[in-house]
Amino acid sequence: MATFAMGTATGDMTATTLHLGYLASGILFVVLFLLPALGYWLFGLNDIFAFWFAYVMTRPLGASFADWFGKPHNISGLGYGDGVVSVVLTILIVVFVGYLTVSRRDVQGQSVIQ
Repeated sequence: MATFAMGTATGDMTATTLHLGYLASGILFVVLFLLPALGYWLFGLNDIFAFWFAYVMTRPLGASFADWFGKPHNISGLGYGDGVVSVVLTILIVVFVGYLTVSRRDVQGQSVIQ
């Protein structure tokens, strides 16, 4: 739970304390999210480090964009409201998890051990 809180706080800090706004903060975290992929692809960055760095960036990235959609215009948001954003994201998560459950596209083939 602490990592979720710290990730959200980091997104809020860049948006409000550093005065980037929620959209610019989200774009910053998209760039930071893509950096380890580029480092891995172009410079042979350690794959475990690249994965965890990108994984850590997902929380402030998601929080920044969720806040951009939900927060009022006067604080650089689009003003849809936190409730609406929460409901839409919940529906999307349920749909995607349901799809993977039914399609089983995320299940790897089983190997036969002899």
